[in-house]
Amino acid sequence: MILFSYVLMILQYVTPTTCQSSWKPLLIPPKTAQPKATFSQSKMSWLSIARDSPFSIANIPFGVITTPKSATPHIAVAIGDHALDLKLFAESDGFSLLKAIGRHVNVFQEETLNSFASLGQAVHRSVRKYLQAVLSEACPYPGILRDNEKLRAEALIPLSECRAHMPMTVGDYTDFYAGLNHAYNVGVLFRGKENALQPNYKHLPVGYHGRASTVVVSGTPIRRPSGQILANPMASERLPVFSPSKKLDIELELGAFICGSNKMGDRISIQEAKNHIFGVVLMNDWSARDIQAWEYVPLGKQLILLRWRKRLPLTYCASRPVSIKIIWYDH
Repeated sequence: MILFSYVLMILQYVTPTTCQSSWKPLLIPPKTAQPKATFSQSKMSWLSIARDSPFSIANIPFGVITTPKSATPHIAVAIGDHALDLKLFAESDGFSLLKAIGRHVNVFQEETLNSFASLGQAVHRSVRKYLQAVLSEACPYPGILRDNEKLRAEALIPLSECRAHMPMTVGDYTDFYAGLNHAYNVGVLFRGKENALQPNYKHLPVGYHGRASTVVVSGTPIRRPSGQILANPMASERLPVFSPSKKLDIELELGAFICGSNKMGDRISIQEAKNHIFGVVLMNDWSARDIQAWEYVPLGKQLILLRWRKRLPLTYCASRPVSIKIIWYDH
């Protein structure tokens, strides 16, 4: 699959229907309905940010980039039309006033977000709030970045000069069969209308493992898969032929990066689950349906190889997971 290159952190501005927490939700009280905000984002930050930019100071998604000056992948956040290079920011004592990161500041020297994600949501929130304060118009730490001309010139890099990379090393991948309409439509293709949904579908979260090695970033070249297909599924003698897939299916999916761990045998409760989500991304899933239909029976062990998990080159998503929106295309 191809992932969006920047991980979207779970924001403090989420509705209670999405995530119950101690965060203050950005909600309009029922009795004091207000028109849509028309403020300029530039007034919220000393950095010039276009009014329609998806990367306002309220967003700040984390990601991994390379630049013309640095060919080694490193961690950054997107803000307006720029990426703030957190490797350079950390090396220049940018996090010196944030005790929460303290001895862990070296995580920003790494090439993926795995180590940072493993620190837990308390640290993630502290880092986001600190960066928001550093970038805010009423910046309480002007000497860190706003008035540091040298660091601004080095660490604030135009997004047009950045190349995005896989934000995390993916050790495992599980695909949940979560959409009722999708499950029904696919079931009809494989089993007909009468048996479209399996008996267990509405009682448990149906999911299966995918091949983590094919989780790739936007822009990765895509090759049409080949495999065994039934040239004529209605023929009395069902013999396969080897052929490139003729029925590629695309699905837009929401992916969650999981952080933290648990001991074998220890369960994570539904109430605790949200604390193990580092961030979310949009993904495009391509499936070779004709190959899949022949080779997944009875247990689907070959499904992992044959679904050919690749994604379209899309890069960013909206700041609220509850209203997924494609913002920027990486051609």
